[in-house]
Amino acid sequence: MTKAEAEEIYIAAIMSGESVIAVKMTEREVKLFRALTGRIQKEMENKNRPLYLQSREYGIEYADPYAIIRKRDADRYEMFAVTKEGFSPLVRKEGCDGESGE
Repeated sequence: MTKAEAEEIYIAAIMSGESVIAVKMTEREVKLFRALTGRIQKEMENKNRPLYLQSREYGIEYADPYAIIRKRDADRYEMFAVTKEGFSPLVRKEGCDGESGE
């Protein structure tokens, strides 16, 4: 797999907006794909910031014989505020994703 092939696959998956994408690869190709996507993200951080911010929401895992590019669930961790009365659930506001609006 070349860097250009990895970039084409990764960017197409991110731009699709789907939450789960499967790409048929061997385990060895998935390891290389992960390394190449790390390099791709470093380049995107400077050259295409909006796409970089979107790409940070995705993770890559291997499920024989597929590489699974999965969008992470923003609410996967339950959060609480600590008060004198104890814990109270922390409610996330709409549009608040923890990223600055620069």
